[in-house]
Amino acid sequence: MKKNIKYLSAHGFTFIELMIVMTVIAVMAAIALPNLNQFVANNRLKSQMYNMLESINIARSEAVKRKVKTVMCRSADPTATPPACGGTAQTWTTGWIVYAKGDAADAYNSATDTIIGIGNAADDTVDIMSNGNGDNYLVYKADGTLDETGSVVYAICDDRGEDYGKQISIALVGRASITSNPIADCTP
Repeated sequence: MKKNIKYLSAHGFTFIELMIVMTVIAVMAAIALPNLNQFVANNRLKSQMYNMLESINIARSEAVKRKVKTVMCRSADPTATPPACGGTAQTWTTGWIVYAKGDAADAYNSATDTIIGIGNAADDTVDIMSNGNGDNYLVYKADGTLDETGSVVYAICDDRGEDYGKQISIALVGRASITSNPIADCTP
């Protein structure tokens, strides 16, 4: 009489197979990490560009809706109470405020002007610079056109420079447009 002998086979990985899988995972991670860093940096720039573009569009639409001048000005601390215009020349990195004018002066006056919105400071790695026309203020007239001497340009860049920068240009008719990678200059 023959006995049926069942052999148990072991299932699993050998040490060598485990090391091969770990090596493949390490190589794939080494390839993906620089792309992930690039992805994060690109999204940081886009996010800041869209935040600024949103404020610009709100300033224009509120000027037309309220039938008054609206102003977007750079601010060293837009969250201060009350906020104030100011900061470093042509640098919008620290933030901005948007307000409807209640008097003739462009400077913010908490007694007569109405705050519409604020733009918080940009991420530490992002710089926002303006050309001379948009240095202190971006002013919209009640008809939605700019009350400036020429087109206004804002460049949004990080340490990678013009090749990855974003740019918002506002023509005298008041319409904003976007230019992306590469842009002409990070300090327009």
